[in-house]
Amino acid sequence: WNKFSKEDRLLLEENYQSGVKNFVTKDFSWNKDHGTLYKIDFHNLLQINLDSDSERAIRRCGAPKSKKAKKAKKATPMVVEADIPEDGAKHSWQWMDDEGDW
Repeated sequence: WNKFSKEDRLLLEENYQSGVKNFVTKDFSWNKDHGTLYKIDFHNLLQINLDSDSERAIRRCGAPKSKKAKKAKKATPMVVEADIPEDGAKHSWQWMDDEGDW
């Protein structure tokens, strides 16, 4: 598994919670010296480098859903019930590397 840094996780989670289907940013921690535009597609769970068009799978991990949340049956991206961040956050974000490993 490749976990996004806390700073990047917060950026992803804030946008995810806002309800947008996708967003474009230069603000990832690893990108500060490069200024590359990345599109995050929450519907297809992809991180897309807009300069090279390369795509990387991402996923959201979190605590098990409550009974109330399960009953709501909202159409949301897959949430993997694993790898809760050590800092007490409810969700984590991970990316798949070029070899297909999480």
